[in-house]
Amino acid sequence: MSTKIEDFILLSGGDLSADVAEQINTKLSSIPTISSTHIHKVRMSKSKEFKTALLEGPLAKPTTLAIFITQTIENEAPPEDAGACIRFFKRKTHPETLLTDKIQFTVLGLGDSNL
Repeated sequence: MSTKIEDFILLSGGDLSADVAEQINTKLSSIPTISSTHIHKVRMSKSKEFKTALLEGPLAKPTTLAIFITQTIENEAPPEDAGACIRFFKRKTHPETLLTDKIQFTVLGLGDSNL
């Protein structure tokens, strides 16, 4: 059974990922069935904002798709802007069901082949 997506959260960590998030926002906004009021951009560096959006607020529901957009820098490390979000999800104290029945999510990782 598939769930119809009603809201989007674009979480970006780093300058490149913010640019890509803006491009995704533009593409989503151009789809007639998606209202721009249902697209929310959140910086991964703003821990209170992303925690509220993903876990506690009105967007924390199965009809929300969170798109984590981040780039890697040296040695596969996340950029500083994504650090708070990455550290939050790496905590061993979180249950495996942390996002269950709250949101759907996907990850878009941006790498640099020049490193």
